Amino acid sequence: MRLAKIIIEGFRSFGERQTVEFDGLTTFIGENSSGKTAALAALGKIFAQRQADRQLMRSDFHLPKDMKPEDVDELELTVEAIFEFDELWGKS
Repeated sequence: MRLAKIIIEGFRSFGERQTVEFDGLTTFIGENSSGKTAALAALGKIFAQRQADRQLMRSDFHLPKDMKPEDVDELELTVEAIFEFDELWGKS
């Protein structure tokens, strides 16, 4: 089993739906504030050992620049992990 990709939408700096694919050795390279830490934090929300690290907080939700926190009634976010099971298809 291996993590093939994650899909993130509405989480921290990820407003629009983004897909990060993992192939062999994956590194996150990018400019400051490009979402590297947010992508790792999204994985932590799913896979962290401590329950407290998996809990969502208000600050985890993406807030568009033209929106004030006090004007928001409801926001949605998605963090989805897609796994591949190579052993099921005879791959190694």
